[in-house]
Amino acid sequence: MNKIKKITSKTLIVTVDISKNKHNGYYRTIGDESIRPCEFKNTKKGFDQFWQKIMKYKKEHNLEGILFGCESTGSYGFPIMQYMKEKGAEVVQVNPKHVKRIKEITDNSPNKTDNKDPRVIADVLLLGRYLQVNLPEGMIADLRCKVQFRENLVEDISRIKNRLEGLIAQFFPEFLAIIKGFKSKTSIYILENYPEPSKLARLDLDGFIRELKKVSRGKIKGSTAKDLIYYSQNTVGLKEGVSGYGDQVKCYIEQLKFLNQQLKEKEVEIEAILKEISISKLILSIKGIGKITVGIILSEIVDFSNFSVIPEILKYAGLNLYEISSGRHKGQRRISKRGRALLRKALYYASLNLIRKGGVFHEDYKRLLSNGIKPIKAMVAISIKLLRVIFAMVRDNKEFEFKKNVLNMKMAA
Repeated sequence: MNKIKKITSKTLIVTVDISKNKHNGYYRTIGDESIRPCEFKNTKKGFDQFWQKIMKYKKEHNLEGILFGCESTGSYGFPIMQYMKEKGAEVVQVNPKHVKRIKEITDNSPNKTDNKDPRVIADVLLLGRYLQVNLPEGMIADLRCKVQFRENLVEDISRIKNRLEGLIAQFFPEFLAIIKGFKSKTSIYILENYPEPSKLARLDLDGFIRELKKVSRGKIKGSTAKDLIYYSQNTVGLKEGVSGYGDQVKCYIEQLKFLNQQLKEKEVEIEAILKEISISKLILSIKGIGKITVGIILSEIVDFSNFSVIPEILKYAGLNLYEISSGRHKGQRRISKRGRALLRKALYYASLNLIRKGGVFHEDYKRLLSNGIKPIKAMVAISIKLLRVIFAMVRDNKEFEFKKNVLNMKMAA
């Protein structure tokens, strides 16, 4: 249905400019914009007071449905959105960029005030430029929280590794050439027990070789242990502040071990929730997609039934295409990226597995490359195709079945 046509003379439009401790609310109809914005606190009492004003106005003007809208401004808006949804309002979001543009058109000024913003949001709603909000409930709500926590852990681990690498580059740069990264138990063990080059330099070579072989289960060669001791004795790293360096290394290693343990636990919890969500089995029928990826996809999309056609879900993911052309200039087609960034990330990394030799989209990827498509654009095309396939599978309740050069879906049991 056309979004503009959904707003009638009987629709009460409610908007809020979100802040940390207080919000500015506004309400109007198509024909009446006389109400002045009002401030209310980000508390249950504040919400109730604003709701009472809305209900009084709704009753006086014999209105029916309520369309509630606010900007996509991150965490602070979720409580008021949940409150309005529980009250029966249709909850939507508007793009802050649209609000900014309409704001400047309104009075030919970039002036920003708390009283001005909720009025402009209402103008954007009247133009039909809004998106439905998918607020998760039940198991999907738990899944989203755990997925977001996992993403935070992944970011924290990456941040600690970068700090650790920068630190080692100053005091023991040779270590980074001998031991690649900090993923293995062996690298963590060495840094935890011998954080300073001087401690490695004093070790007996044969004993150190036996020690590393035991830790690595025979994967580390004797030459690696020999190089570590040699370069620890002849390092070009800084000689001053080594004690403080060792303390920092120990601290970062402890943080890495803790974060990695938390990450493992969170992934186990995510996989446990997936067992209780029936449609996860459908998506997992695509060979090459992992459980964590499926968890991310489900937590981001929330409810596939909120999307009636494929273009809607592509727009939600920010994978819808656009181009900027004018006169003789023909612009390139690009994805908008105005959607769920984590969903795009999950689809992209899943596509990396699916284009490998023997993967379900390997032939599609090769065909795109042979047609002159750049690898990064080909990957985006595969991501779009993957989302289309997943949407169709869930819509039709069919599992995925792959035969060479043929993509089939079989009815789920």
